[in-house]
Amino acid sequence: MAKRKRPTPPPIGVQPIIQPNAWDAKLYQTSDQVMNAIKQERAQVREKTAHLREERLKAEQANVEENPAAPRRE
Repeated sequence: MAKRKRPTPPPIGVQPIIQPNAWDAKLYQTSDQVMNAIKQERAQVREKTAHLREERLKAEQANVEENPAAPRRE
């Protein structure tokens, strides 16, 4: 039996041409969808956190205006 010849690697500095198969394309598409969903979820959490922070600051301001002699907590 003849020995199977391996393909020669491209010369240094030349990028090999890699054709993605359908499975790779599906995998990358799925990972892109997952990353987009994660980004959307993070944005929603950021908005909610900012909203809660604003509410807390308003409540603290109202509390300070009601009782200015109370010691401030930071």
